[in-house]
Amino acid sequence: MDRGFATLLRVGGVGLRIHWSAPLGALAFAALAFKPWAWAGFFFLVLWHDLGHALAVRAFGGRVYDIGVQALGGACRWSGEVTPLQRAAVSWGGILSQAVLLVAVHAADPSVPPGGALAQLRETATVANALLLAVNLLPARPLDGASAWRLVPLAAERILGAWRARREARRQRRRLHLVRDRDELADDPEAFAAEAKEMLRRIRDGEPPGEG
Repeated sequence: MDRGFATLLRVGGVGLRIHWSAPLGALAFAALAFKPWAWAGFFFLVLWHDLGHALAVRAFGGRVYDIGVQALGGACRWSGEVTPLQRAAVSWGGILSQAVLLVAVHAADPSVPPGGALAQLRETATVANALLLAVNLLPARPLDGASAWRLVPLAAERILGAWRARREARRQRRRLHLVRDRDELADDPEAFAAEAKEMLRRIRDGEPPGEG
């Protein structure tokens, strides 16, 4: 649905676009009820979600072109050379922004008049937000979960690779240390003889001969 968008404004070079189907999405979001504040909450929730994507893109050096709102949600158009791990993190950006909003509103004072504007906004930011979060985490395209969950194996692979590299570096340092000690012993006959006697004593006493 790339056609049918109209650009409302631009902020920091990022365009805010709205599709002609967006009002239908807001109406369906409110279960076809006359809830204007719930409709407004729908637009805000979509923008808030894609703002999380945009901030993640900027954090990894990418460029955000625009954020669009349509009946089925939003879309953040961007480009940039990112790693697979960073691309998965961009998907988590929108999910985490929704989670932050959910926790913040849930922790706020719940004593609001039922049926009013604040009640509609609170229900949108909590109940509807939680439902959308659960759906968006499903590992199926075009939902964020399709790429977001790749962060787990990618991060595990990165951590395992770093651990293996550190282990190999320790082995290399240990080998260099042994070579240096042997060179020093070769240059010092007395130290070499003392080291040989110590190794013979360890063998005689049943002790480990040591790395030297």
